Amino acid sequence: MTIFPISHVAKTGPRYVAIADAIEAALNAGELNPGDRLPAHRPLAFDLGVTVGTISRAYELAARRGLVEGSVGRGTFVCGDDANKRRTRGVGSAEFMAMQDTGLIPMRANLPASTGQNAIVAGALEALMRQPDFRAHVADYAEPGGTAAQREAAAHWFGHAEFSPDPDRLVLTAGAQQALATAIAVATEPGDLILTEAFTYRVIATQCQLMGRRLRPVAMDANGMMPDALDEAARAHRPRAVFIIPTLQNPTGIVMDAKRRHAIADVAARHDLLTIEDDIYGKLTDPTQPLAALLPEAGFFVSSLSKCVAPGLRIGAIICPPRFAARARTAQHAFGQGLPPMTAETARHLVESGGAQTLQERQRAEIRDRNAAAYEALSHWLPARHPHSAHLWIALPPEWRIHDFMEATRTRGIAIASDEDFAIAAPTAERHLRVALGPAADTAECKRGIGILNDLLTEGPLSAA
Repeated sequence: MTIFPISHVAKTGPRYVAIADAIEAALNAGELNPGDRLPAHRPLAFDLGVTVGTISRAYELAARRGLVEGSVGRGTFVCGDDANKRRTRGVGSAEFMAMQDTGLIPMRANLPASTGQNAIVAGALEALMRQPDFRAHVADYAEPGGTAAQREAAAHWFGHAEFSPDPDRLVLTAGAQQALATAIAVATEPGDLILTEAFTYRVIATQCQLMGRRLRPVAMDANGMMPDALDEAARAHRPRAVFIIPTLQNPTGIVMDAKRRHAIADVAARHDLLTIEDDIYGKLTDPTQPLAALLPEAGFFVSSLSKCVAPGLRIGAIICPPRFAARARTAQHAFGQGLPPMTAETARHLVESGGAQTLQERQRAEIRDRNAAAYEALSHWLPARHPHSAHLWIALPPEWRIHDFMEATRTRGIAIASDEDFAIAAPTAERHLRVALGPAADTAECKRGIGILNDLLTEGPLSAA
């Protein structure tokens, strides 16, 4: 058994937090190594002069940070290489997207529903190719961050009554993932800490690891990231930024209310935190005031056309605080040598011609119908859900083990995602499923998948025998 680094335990603040911090400090100092077994709860509680419950809370917090993993009957161990590999997996990763769902009803990757995207995008391309000026420059390099006309179209598209983006602060990118990487690159430095929701779009973990940034989860409730938890993490760990999805949060589907948004903005301002806000699902529901509007000097706004228009266009945008806009254009150009003129102009044409709005309206209607059908079948398992959400977040009944359930779904013919695909640290005892409503071929196939899911949840593990 490893000797616990008692000397690292601070004498101030909550004891369970100080113990979790001591584990992290010892790991960073090389005093703890992957695979080391930590002391059992009772003897460590005696050595530190705290209760067994305090040790339990400390180990649970360390597990949420991805520092340790518990094994029933064996003890608590420092995470090894497998935990580091897990940070580059999950939703949005190459491994996640490469999984084969052949022959299964697809409800795993959060793709938009098919609503005629190919025909409308092809029509936009055909219209552009008939324009002599476009044909004369289709093979040229593009202007870094997009042309003025493209940026104006994007600002109009992402703006609404409570948000009026300045085109001069907007940088076009090859999708939201490149926008997110751009924001991380210009808002933070190697070694900086970024806070994020406990369950979120896991590409943030991969990007932070690749760019040498640290990532720490913040607790959530039914209204999203908790301001008190953000405040506690900011005071304890001095982060540089917070990554957050306030609208139709992925994977929970939560839409943060206005009071909570203001509270999060107040905490960020008090601790001089930059916010990196992912609004990729924002166009699927009613407009809400983004954090970037509440924090115009410190808020980055990231979005794209992928979920509401067409994912293959690979057009996203980052709206920056004024002092970061020029750096963001430089970073985006370094990441991708500008944008392909064909896709950037196609996106502009779709916005200006109304094609983008047509696809947005179709997508909203289709997702609303699929969401309603899912709720009708799964209301017992969905105590709360947003009617515009393209994904469902379902608590797994305790009689199921998560890996058994995931295997059962594939055996029954559907592919879904588990909470492991979104957890920044090890998931807690209560496990969850995320079910994507968009990728099924049509509403009928979506309903069949929901029916299979309901049967498994209702019948229990014996149904998989």
